[in-house]
Amino acid sequence: MVRDWGRRNAAAITADVDAVGRSAVETSAREIARLPMQDGGGGSEGLTMLGVIVDAMEDPPRRRWSFLPRRPRPGTMTIPRLAAVIEHERDSAMRRAMTLQRDRLRLEAAGDALEEALAMIPLLEAGAAAVAREVAVEDPVRASMLRTGVGSRLSARRQDLQQQLIVMRQASATLDLVADGQARLVEALDRARNITIGAAHTAVAARRVLGADAIPHGGRAGPTPSLNGVVARLNAVVDRLEHD
Repeated sequence: MVRDWGRRNAAAITADVDAVGRSAVETSAREIARLPMQDGGGGSEGLTMLGVIVDAMEDPPRRRWSFLPRRPRPGTMTIPRLAAVIEHERDSAMRRAMTLQRDRLRLEAAGDALEEALAMIPLLEAGAAAVAREVAVEDPVRASMLRTGVGSRLSARRQDLQQQLIVMRQASATLDLVADGQARLVEALDRARNITIGAAHTAVAARRVLGADAIPHGGRAGPTPSLNGVVARLNAVVDRLEHD
């Protein structure tokens, strides 16, 4: 391609330069556009359900001794049901974590392509300078164009690729934060599941004596919290239940 620059016009050479890394830029832009950059899906139905789970584990109903079993109050969730809900949310979080891992690999591949394109720029600059020396005697105007015009265009292309690579790295860092939040969520839900299943076994054994094993299942008022806040609350309540 660079050898042909000795006889091609400026417009054709500019088109060649602009094509360097074009596929990598388009791929990286497409991958960035499809990423979930929010805090793990804040405001989603799943995050709202996590808030319900935390509320249920934080504020179990008071139990009174009774020889007659009582049905759970309306708007309550039994402990076995709560364990099933936690398992469902854990599975959903694991699927989201796997999707984020796949997206991270796609970002890495796009970043590698951008770095390869950037590595071509110095080679093209050296090639343009070499061709300029070859044609300097016969065509000094073309030689000057190769040294200055093409050199400037290559420099501008380098800046474009570098800027896109910076955006890619920022997107990767943000995705890592989201993926870390999902990993901590899975861990917290695993802990909640284990302790809730233990509570379910205890509730089954004591149901006839205690009269109920329901946990409130009320809606959360106010704005939906962040994933980090819900995970922190979930870990805190599991810590408390494990020490009780």
